[in-house]
Amino acid sequence: MSLTKSLISKTVHAAQNKLGRESLVYRLGAKTYLLICQLLRFLKLPVPFMENDLVLIQKIINQSLEYKPRAEGKHIVFLTIRGWSSHLSFEALLAARLRMEGHRVTFLSCLDSLPLCMYGSINNPPEFQRNCEICMTAKNALWKGTFDVEYFTFTKAVKDSIETQVENLDLRGCRNFEFDGAPYGDLVYRGVIWFLRRSRLTDEDLATYRMMLIGAHTVRRGIEDFLSRNKVNTVVMINGDFPSEKVASWVLLQKGIRFITHDYTFHERLAIAVNKSVWDDLSFEDKHQLKPTDINDTDRKEAEKILRTWRRDGGYQGHLFWSKSDLMINENLSQKYGVGSRPLAVAYTNMTFESSVTCKNRFFRDQFDWLEKLIGFFNTYQEIQLIIRIHPAEVRKSHWRPNESLYIFLKNEIKTIPRNVQIVAPDEKISSYALGMMADAILVYSSTLGMEMADRNKCVITAAHVHYANRGFSIDPNSESDYFASILDVMQGRYHLSKMHRRCLVDYVGWLFFRRLTTFEAINGIQGWPQVNIRGINDLLSAHYPGIQRIAKLVSDGERWW
Repeated sequence: MSLTKSLISKTVHAAQNKLGRESLVYRLGAKTYLLICQLLRFLKLPVPFMENDLVLIQKIINQSLEYKPRAEGKHIVFLTIRGWSSHLSFEALLAARLRMEGHRVTFLSCLDSLPLCMYGSINNPPEFQRNCEICMTAKNALWKGTFDVEYFTFTKAVKDSIETQVENLDLRGCRNFEFDGAPYGDLVYRGVIWFLRRSRLTDEDLATYRMMLIGAHTVRRGIEDFLSRNKVNTVVMINGDFPSEKVASWVLLQKGIRFITHDYTFHERLAIAVNKSVWDDLSFEDKHQLKPTDINDTDRKEAEKILRTWRRDGGYQGHLFWSKSDLMINENLSQKYGVGSRPLAVAYTNMTFESSVTCKNRFFRDQFDWLEKLIGFFNTYQEIQLIIRIHPAEVRKSHWRPNESLYIFLKNEIKTIPRNVQIVAPDEKISSYALGMMADAILVYSSTLGMEMADRNKCVITAAHVHYANRGFSIDPNSESDYFASILDVMQGRYHLSKMHRRCLVDYVGWLFFRRLTTFEAINGIQGWPQVNIRGINDLLSAHYPGIQRIAKLVSDGERWW
């Protein structure tokens, strides 16, 4: 069995290295491989050509027990609150890799500690919104007997010290709440939105907000107690925007301790940040250089492959929303929307609860404010036309569905929609790409679709802080007045794409995917326990897996690769 597993692993990596992860052959082969495994498991049949991935991860971690901490080794702590299998696997294998260098590794977690840990969102059944049994089972599967583990507990003294302070807070009071010097209200705000799957809060959400404030104080006291007993060099945590991690980040910044955040992004590539949340770092990093300086022709060729894939599939999540026919330009659209008689702008919305959107506003208050003012602007300029394409994910049925709708907002709360403004509902079988190809201007809040439309030689105007803004291929105004002036300039033919427009786009995609983001080659697949791509612990040191090495180097020494 192990020989067969080894042969398959080598074949997969050979295809990946030769063809690239974005190649059609590799993607079809990998997808077929996973489907066969899932089918056999569903039928409760043995999978003869692969070891159980969880068992293999456990074996590799157990092998790391042979490596003992060196006197000059560092103490690296993984703050792991929610036992999500893909992130647990990444952290456990990374911890094993760090242990091989002689570093001391500790996992710090909760033990039925938080009144609301956000194991699942409010769209999950109640038993999965805070499921300590499932969470601890997943953690113990990788930690028990292999790593040092400490827990902070939910003590009555900690609860009593803050509960009376928050029990009568209104929404404004919750948002502005500070306690013992810590701005808890602001620190947990993004988590409240993520959990509720909506950005506009009401008095009905006060119980949730107050619970998170209590949880924030629990996390703070637990981490401070741990740090008082341990010398820590680096802390590793997921995302950085969840309440527990946000509070931990605040404590660590106060104490001058470096922390690393991680999250899966496009095509399962990892974003890593230092002393910031992942999406804050991507959105607000220093962009004084429009053109990345370390891009080579190989990176550009790989970037072109990614862009071709997006054109074929409709973005990196195109399979969720589009069939091939959806991506074709429909000749009837021009007649349906009267395109051709007036210059056209198409605006694309985002989900309001996403980390890439929350607290990324530039000069509009939020997407509601943006859409309302857009409609008012186009009402003033009847000689131009606007189509608002509501994100199709608004009608998803899974737990990722939003609990507020920009479509309903436009239909129910905007009193007058002028005749030159039309709204495409999220469930309409109309290609967002076909609409964009007919447009003179593409208006996005922070949608990745802006990159795809720039690839189609369209003028893209951003309204919020987005990771690709100010890279030379989009228009990125710094004020509301400049924003609407930019729309007029494009619509009235006073703005033209520069000759370097597409080169800047390709350079940025090449930099983002092959310099800024990274793979962690030991595993792939972020639904359930991931597929393991290595055969044993020695592979964690292999130069054939540069992503593993660069992440380990960053965590241990602070050496960035970007």
